[in-house]
Amino acid sequence: MNIVLSGPFGLGSLSDEIVLAGVLKPLRAAKHEATILTADKVATAALHGVEAIGLPSPSSLMSSNAAWKALDKAHFFGICSAGVISDKGKIPARVWLAQLEYARQMKMATGVIGAGAIAIADKKERVRAQRFLHHYADGVSVRDDHSKLALIEYGLNANRVSFTGDPTLALFDDELAKKPRAEGPVRVGFFFADGVPMRSTFTPEPTLPPAQLAKGLNALMRSLNATGIHASVFHDASRQNAKLARTILEGAAPETGALLSTETSMVKLCETMASCSLAITDTLHGLLFAAAHAVPAVFFNEDATPPVLLEKLGLSGYVVPTAAGAFDAERALNVVHSALQKAHELRTGLTGAVALLAKKEAQNARLIERLVPKRNRYPKDQAALEARANEKSKR
Repeated sequence: MNIVLSGPFGLGSLSDEIVLAGVLKPLRAAKHEATILTADKVATAALHGVEAIGLPSPSSLMSSNAAWKALDKAHFFGICSAGVISDKGKIPARVWLAQLEYARQMKMATGVIGAGAIAIADKKERVRAQRFLHHYADGVSVRDDHSKLALIEYGLNANRVSFTGDPTLALFDDELAKKPRAEGPVRVGFFFADGVPMRSTFTPEPTLPPAQLAKGLNALMRSLNATGIHASVFHDASRQNAKLARTILEGAAPETGALLSTETSMVKLCETMASCSLAITDTLHGLLFAAAHAVPAVFFNEDATPPVLLEKLGLSGYVVPTAAGAFDAERALNVVHSALQKAHELRTGLTGAVALLAKKEAQNARLIERLVPKRNRYPKDQAALEARANEKSKR
């Protein structure tokens, strides 16, 4: 089956690329072919090892011959992202959802995969989003209950929306999670990116990380480094986040620290996270990426209430409150040391919880399989073969 996926890829957002990796994993396992519509086809092809087509903006789909050719061969078109469906941002989510209408014109199944959504106050914007989802999406799956309720508030029928989970969970491997950590120095992964705890826009819009956050994390890293603990910093490729990552590692010995971004291969990103004993993050997808590799995490929380996911993972006791990026460094260090001391115990409990969540998330891949029955998977290919055969017979 030929599948075309679209979203804010190739823009330097590590969270978006992790979500895409989660969507791709089961499709590859099922021997399906995927083509990605991305802002940077070279970067996306290198990161994921897939065929990629450059798309300067989501609204430029109609003017891209390469994209239309890919859609002409496709059996399914899907949209996915780490952000949420809303009316916020320079490019609102409805601009991306409009691609569903174009894809439907090409006579294929369409869907939105593992999306997040928040309330839209503007009635016109709400109706626009509902129109695209209701009329042009054959299937819609969301990552949490709040997102499903938001789509119902848009006017979408509850029966049209499946709560499956975030595609990042597809990266979980039960067999690898049960294997003991490789021998070597203790490593902590720092995962800080735009959005606390999640982006309120569908397209990443780089922001300037608070100076207090950079200084506090650097002090935390130095304290850990002094006890022989290594650090791996995962970050977005924007200048602001690259600067934040360098600041976190400032003062660390070269052999004890590493920087990883969307310029690193997905295989390397996953291997490095899996080698960590603990993750420290302030983002939803940092938490999910760590959990998918059976790595417990300390969560830096700026909201009034921490994500429900923390309780499901058994990590509700490892939360550090922050305010505008500032936090109590001594308290944070104590929480991190406590988590490291109980890392094996936390990992054991975490693995069981993630296995259940990943089992539910697997419905995202099954959604695509159901929308395109086997008998309908090759009609375009068959038509092309028949056309060639007719041409040969005329010669």
